[in-house]
Amino acid sequence: MAKRTTSDAKNPLDEAMSEARRGLWVAAVFSFFQNLLILAIPLYLFQIFDRVIATGRVETLVALTVIAVFALFIMGVLHMLRSRVLIRVSTWFENRLGASIITATMNAAVSGRPAGTEALRELGQIRGFLSSAALYPVFDAPWTVIFIGVIWMMHPWTGMYAIAGAVVLLAIAVAAALATRKPLEEANRSNLKALEGTSAAMRNVDVIQGMGMLSAVIRRWGGNMAHVERYLTAGTDRSGMFTALTVFLRQSMQIGILGLGALLVIKGEMTGGGIIVCSILLGRALGPVEQAVGSWKAFINVRASFRRLRELFETWQDDSQTTRLPAPTGRVTFEHVLFAPPGAKEAVLKNVGFELPPGEVLAVIGPSASGKSTHCAACWSGCGNRATATSVWTVPTFTIGIGMISAVISATCRRTWNCLPARSATTSPACGTTPLTSRWWRQHGSPAATT
Repeated sequence: MAKRTTSDAKNPLDEAMSEARRGLWVAAVFSFFQNLLILAIPLYLFQIFDRVIATGRVETLVALTVIAVFALFIMGVLHMLRSRVLIRVSTWFENRLGASIITATMNAAVSGRPAGTEALRELGQIRGFLSSAALYPVFDAPWTVIFIGVIWMMHPWTGMYAIAGAVVLLAIAVAAALATRKPLEEANRSNLKALEGTSAAMRNVDVIQGMGMLSAVIRRWGGNMAHVERYLTAGTDRSGMFTALTVFLRQSMQIGILGLGALLVIKGEMTGGGIIVCSILLGRALGPVEQAVGSWKAFINVRASFRRLRELFETWQDDSQTTRLPAPTGRVTFEHVLFAPPGAKEAVLKNVGFELPPGEVLAVIGPSASGKSTHCAACWSGCGNRATATSVWTVPTFTIGIGMISAVISATCRRTWNCLPARSATTSPACGTTPLTSRWWRQHGSPAATT
């Protein structure tokens, strides 16, 4: 069985993103009509100032008011629907990738690349981003051009003013991205390092306590967090400065377009309603740029999360895509087994071999820490060195796949796990023999290795 990698097949992250795009397109459709209905407010004010007040028709005022209120109601409904779609897309995305991430993390640990639980935290961060308002500027940004076009229709001078304002805010957004990217990425990297160090210490708490290394662990964590605070403070301060500058410039530009509109009214080139329309539309046109500056930290974090998940799935292996082998005969063979635990530089098992026919039992005995449990682990995990031969179907176990091995081989833990519900204790391969394997062994005989 060959491993499926990103070079010859899509990994689960790419597949999930491809499927999630359909939900994002639905949210984009809701955003389109929501932004379209925003035009109801400036059009209403334009008609009030230029038509209703001039004619004094109360019936026209009532009709326009009813239409505007109905448009705002529909806009609110669309906003609610968009939010619900994004929440469901984010929840689906997390559920779609959760099992694959756990599988990939375990495969990485077997291969000597332990990933811990950080990958699940990265997935949670992506889920939070997809369901938050930080994604709204992506949907609203295309309407900046449309709103500026409407402002241009009111008068070319106001159109050029709006274009200049958009260019200035866009330049500030680019500067903010360049200024905050490095410190925020360094903060994320240092935070991940601190979490990994703490997780490693918790996994070896008996050694830490026994050797009096707790203070050293705390000092190392404190040093990593000092780096996090330094870079995070620098990045957040810069982001806050650019956000404040963006808010100031946007509000100043709205005041400026009111003054420009008043000048055009004095010259008789624009009506009073046009002033209000230009002011409202300019605020809507520049809003996505301002929101993007404020949400840039979230963009940086989620991009880093995607990158780390993509690295995790670089050697993705899907057992469901493997060739199904015939029913095993029950014969277990070790030939010149060389086994090294993940991350170890030297093998702990060297040139070990035996052949166990169906129905026979092998007892592995020896002093403590002589490699008895490791011997069995090499058999059921299929993670022995590929230069050796460990077989169950008369084929190497490392080519079978974890899911298929667990169907015929079970193990009993020496340590109690607290990761499974009580009702799973009688059915989990980690805590005993499964009903499936028990039935198979009764039919074919059960080779066993005990320590």
